Amino acid sequence: YRKKIPTSLIISLNLMPLAFVPGALIILTGKIERKDNMARTITYEEFKEEMWKKLRGIFREDHEIRIQKVRKVNLGEIEAFNIYKKNGKDQHSPNFYCRELYERYQRGLALSVLAQDIKEKYLMLQEKVSIGLIGDVTRFEEVKNKLIFTVISGEKNKELLDEIPHRAFLDLAVIYRIVVKEEWNACSSMRVTEGLLEQWGITEEELFETAMENMKYLMPVQTLSFTEVIRSLTGKGEILPEEIIEECDGAPEELMYVVTNYRRINGFSSILYPEVLEELCQKLQCDHLYILPSSIHEAIVMAQRGEEHAKELKEMVKAVNRECVSVEEYLSDSVYQYHRDTGKISIAA
Repeated sequence: YRKKIPTSLIISLNLMPLAFVPGALIILTGKIERKDNMARTITYEEFKEEMWKKLRGIFREDHEIRIQKVRKVNLGEIEAFNIYKKNGKDQHSPNFYCRELYERYQRGLALSVLAQDIKEKYLMLQEKVSIGLIGDVTRFEEVKNKLIFTVISGEKNKELLDEIPHRAFLDLAVIYRIVVKEEWNACSSMRVTEGLLEQWGITEEELFETAMENMKYLMPVQTLSFTEVIRSLTGKGEILPEEIIEECDGAPEELMYVVTNYRRINGFSSILYPEVLEELCQKLQCDHLYILPSSIHEAIVMAQRGEEHAKELKEMVKAVNRECVSVEEYLSDSVYQYHRDTGKISIAA
């Protein structure tokens, strides 16, 4: 496997979602100038206080600005700014994560710019709620067509999983969300809680079946061959770099596939769709597949032909996770195996 595909290309696959993140090029080039005069040495605690003051000035007296602790996938309990309208009937607020804002500030964004960005996102959410795009989340009939699932690390989210409906899947876990807003490269959603499941009066099995049906059209699967992935990284119609051509010379085009969804967000979940892995077995003419968790956004799937060693692939996955995957997007260091005869997935290493 290593002889046929350079490790650097496997690592490159992990960078695919970056191309679809607005502003990614700005972050990479570092061409951002600080617009305020505050010193770069401002501490995290000082930043929270200054940001609270900025938000208080923008939202005035009719809103309450809070810093609260919330649970986030892979990160556990973290701090977030929440904004609530005083005397409002609906007390929904998006989470604006303090640490993420602080990191953006350290990269050069001014406090005023960050505060204005928060205001715009908050107002956009309030507009969505007011025109009824979400509906009454306590009524199952109003949200059942917006239910989806994602796959997360089971090991890194034990405390979160104690609080929400989920199903164990090997060393991973399937959790559920309600889609709030859809865009071609983004999908805003809210997490399904045990409280909501109790109000709906349904079982986790019914929740899974409903979400699976929705996934087929809300998050349709996308499978990309090795060549398609490389061309998407270099640009449509461009000639592949000579060193890549030399290293891949003679290798079949369909040596492996990247499995994700058309939004390329939380795309690892796509391997759970019925018939996806069976169809890949047909394409690759094999009875067993290796599944490498590139991140929560995609899986790398390749045929198991007896010449690859799961332990070596595991070391490669671990290296990619260390070098390229953010904490929030980490899924697992395991290598999984699909068995065509049983239709089951197991841990290979």
